[in-house]
Amino acid sequence: MRKYFFITIVGVFVFAMSATISTVYAAGTLDFVPDSTSVAVDESFTVDINIDAGTDQIASTDIYIDFDNTQLEFETVTDGSYFPDVSSQPLTGRIYIAGLMENPGEYKEGSGTVAKVTFKALTEGTTTLTFDCDTTDSETSKVVKNDANATNIIDCAALASHVVTISATSSSSSSTSTSGTLPQSGVYDEVIKLIALGGAFIFVGVFMRAILRFL
Repeated sequence: MRKYFFITIVGVFVFAMSATISTVYAAGTLDFVPDSTSVAVDESFTVDINIDAGTDQIASTDIYIDFDNTQLEFETVTDGSYFPDVSSQPLTGRIYIAGLMENPGEYKEGSGTVAKVTFKALTEGTTTLTFDCDTTDSETSKVVKNDANATNIIDCAALASHVVTISATSSSSSSTSTSGTLPQSGVYDEVIKLIALGGAFIFVGVFMRAILRFL
């Protein structure tokens, strides 16, 4: 009886740990590339809107970008290559971009560019482009998993802003980035996942040892 009790307890524990790890690391992200821009008044600049599916397969994305329309003027959105179908709608101080697959059941993996957005600098100062991300809101940025529930797997806490520094005098615009390539969040997720699994196995070992002493 004690043997069956022990097996049941261990099985429940391992299942719970596996479900927890799977939930934590199934996250998609959005990113501005480059990280920042320096530009003069009346000059234009372009920012790539990139997506990373992490370790998941995704079917679509909704992207809401907020900006200060007293300092920046929206000009154009150019489709990226990640999704075959991209649409956009400019709003006051906000841009909505949607990317999706053309047929049900199709999906994308890895990372890529959803769209390129061009702005014009209006007044001197510093401002930001930000992703509107609130998982409790319906009109918010999403990364939608390719599953029956269209699960939103976006990690709002991982989304960074794009800083725009606008000078009064005309000069060649410049952009800076921490990396010349797309962020490899999928690789990062795998490393963290392995660390978490190692910790889980250690905990299981301690747990089993305690149970054996009980038996």
